[in-house]
Amino acid sequence: MFQFLIGTFLGAVITNFVERWLRERSQLVYYLQVILNHNVQLNSTPPQTILLCTHSIAIQNNGGRAANNVEVIHVFLPQHITVNPPDVQHTVDRQRGVIRFNTIVPRQLITIGYLNETVYTPQQIFATSVRSDEGFARPLAMTQNPVMSRWFNRTVIVVFFLGILAIVFIGYKLSPYIAQFFSWFIGFIKK
Repeated sequence: MFQFLIGTFLGAVITNFVERWLRERSQLVYYLQVILNHNVQLNSTPPQTILLCTHSIAIQNNGGRAANNVEVIHVFLPQHITVNPPDVQHTVDRQRGVIRFNTIVPRQLITIGYLNETVYTPQQIFATSVRSDEGFARPLAMTQNPVMSRWFNRTVIVVFFLGILAIVFIGYKLSPYIAQFFSWFIGFIKK
């Protein structure tokens, strides 16, 4: 009876764990796309030069379920903001420094562009955080990588699969010796 109760309990715990692990959920990531500073020459008398700074942050849902009540929380919220694609519904709360999206569907990419008169460092920009009902988004550090040619990518894939086949073949050839070793090892432990 006791073994039955423990088995039932462990089965329920394992089932719950597997269900949580396999369940689709949203997976928000965000990254800095670009930081640009522009010296703009105004046609005025006398001529003036002003500094305009732009940066943009991309937010993407890489998960299989929509992310709900997404908030982009800023330490410094610039005055001029553009959200792309423009048809995405959002609200801006300037007092709290928050841009709020109702939902971000799976695989959707939203870019927020900022225009301001102050130079921000990447550390100040990345003080921005993104959260949803499902939790905080993960910031990604992005670097530019060259795109390799198609023939190179295909060659890498072929070599990878040839390596897997070689490992399977070696494992197959060594399987009698591995089985003999394990039977010897189990016999050694029982003594």
